[in-house]
Amino acid sequence: DGFCVGEPWNQRAVMGNVGKALITGYQLWQDGPEKVLGVQKSFALKYPETTKQMMEAVIEAGVWLDASWENRKEASKILSSKSYVNAPTDVIDNSMTGTYMFTNGVVTKMPYFNRFAKGAALYPYYSHGLWNVTQMIRWGQLDHAVDMKKVVESVYRPDLFAAAAKEVKYALPASPWKKESKFMDGVTFDPNKSVDYIFNAPIKSPKITKAALAKVNKWTVK
Repeated sequence: DGFCVGEPWNQRAVMGNVGKALITGYQLWQDGPEKVLGVQKSFALKYPETTKQMMEAVIEAGVWLDASWENRKEASKILSSKSYVNAPTDVIDNSMTGTYMFTNGVVTKMPYFNRFAKGAALYPYYSHGLWNVTQMIRWGQLDHAVDMKKVVESVYRPDLFAAAAKEVKYALPASPWKKESKFMDGVTFDPNKSVDYIFNAPIKSPKITKAALAKVNKWTVK
């Protein structure tokens, strides 16, 4: 049997001798996006200050977590309580402090397994959202052609993030668009070649034709 979970449950299985980890998300996509802070548009419009302060809190927490391994260990203690994750501290530590175990007792150094703030890790890149949309099309989760850029820009709000980041002095990247090249398969994702990226994939199951998708995605980004 197999299962796909986030940490600390992989390490819980490994350290409890009931399973082994085959591969990590970091190995599939190095520095790829993970969890998201999202609210409905109506909430953001009704409570703009609350929305901004939530983002500020997440940014400050991420910066604190990345500041030192000691901070990570302190976070592990907090998360281990019954009010939160309710898992042993040493289990949480193992994926939070630069190490990982695929098999119990065999420690692998993975210093960048979790990055919470460094390298613009907190930033809502449009390109991250666009990649997700390409996968929805690639695997047949969307059955009609959409303007992928328009969809992403209606959900991801780097403008709101920038306002919060300014308050806590968190540095921003030059653009919300970038190429992604840290995938397991070595293929680079270029936002301006999104349609080709989908249909050049060796394994796929789209419900949309390439011509139909290309027709509504004639944009370019910088």
